[in-house]
Amino acid sequence: MKTKIKNKQERGITLIALVVTIVVLLILAGVSISLVLNNNGVISKSKEARNQYAEAQINEEKQLEETSDWIEETATGVMKIDGVVIPEGYYYVGGTKAKGMVISDNPNDNELDKGKEDVRRDLAGNQWVWVPVETPSSLYTTVAAGQSLSGSTGMTTTKYTSSAIISGIIRVKPGDTSWYREPDILIYSGYDDLNYARAGFSSLTNMAETIVSECDEMIRSLEKYKGFYIGRYELTANGEKTGATQTCENGVNWYTLYKNCTTLATESKVKTRMIWGLQWDATCNWLDNSGYSITDSRTWGNHKNNTVDGHGSKQNTGFSEKWKANNIYDFAGNCREFTQEAGYTKSRVFRGSDYDSVGSFSTASFHNGGDPTNPYSSIGTRPTLYLIP
Repeated sequence: MKTKIKNKQERGITLIALVVTIVVLLILAGVSISLVLNNNGVISKSKEARNQYAEAQINEEKQLEETSDWIEETATGVMKIDGVVIPEGYYYVGGTKAKGMVISDNPNDNELDKGKEDVRRDLAGNQWVWVPVETPSSLYTTVAAGQSLSGSTGMTTTKYTSSAIISGIIRVKPGDTSWYREPDILIYSGYDDLNYARAGFSSLTNMAETIVSECDEMIRSLEKYKGFYIGRYELTANGEKTGATQTCENGVNWYTLYKNCTTLATESKVKTRMIWGLQWDATCNWLDNSGYSITDSRTWGNHKNNTVDGHGSKQNTGFSEKWKANNIYDFAGNCREFTQEAGYTKSRVFRGSDYDSVGSFSTASFHNGGDPTNPYSSIGTRPTLYLIP
């Protein structure tokens, strides 16, 4: 009998101990979970440490980039900011490589918005924005044997703009007048053959030679520097500054605009030229990657279905901060903009949209052609600046 009572007591003690042990384990587990999950827990601290490490890594990379830029500038005299070359005779105003670095040819603008992403528009000099192009080879095709241009000038090119850089845009080889292509001349009588002098050329052959050599030079510059500078504004009578967009009216046409784009360089190591279709596409890709839709531009261009004050009628370029993308004004809409790209036998390609169009149809990437001699009050152009390689 005593043995049975003893066994019951032992079992009772064992059960109590088990319950106590479980309770203790649950308490310890709760404490452990709390230590892991709460704001001061292991996971939280781990995330915080990871974020601090990532931030430190970014800062370290930035410091290394700045140190590398300083060493290169000291050794070669070439100034760089954020890895971007600032040409001699130009000054860093502000902005970043990712969000639009702005330079000016006037020393009064130097570092006015240093380090800021958003750069003011009221500046003294001509203004340019850096467009990064990490893989220039994706923008053009190379033909070692040479591809003949249209007409009988005998000129060939080894590089020309590729198709499908922007979805829906088709290009053919130079010399094929059935569609759009660059570089090339227009062979319809009364166009390039009668107007080359207005663009600054000495002959039609000189025009063909020049556009081929400059297209090649521009591409080599892209390959070397991984980008180019685009005009911050549509071309005005004062250059790359705010003001009335210079459009095809009152005696101005594509040839006049082309020549005017060549006059803006202030130093021998850079060139300014009318924008190429290839450069327009590269800018579209960059802006698209930055979150600006190039297939529906209603929210960031001057269109008749935009709701920003001043929309639906032609405004001075730079009129609204709402029509700015990565520090570039009016790329999506205000005036359409002529490029150097050729179309058929008698047109030059214009890009973008204008104030009287619908931004969901006529978009930043819009691509069409027009008579280079006609007066178009809604078509201007935009120059680019590139470093001579």
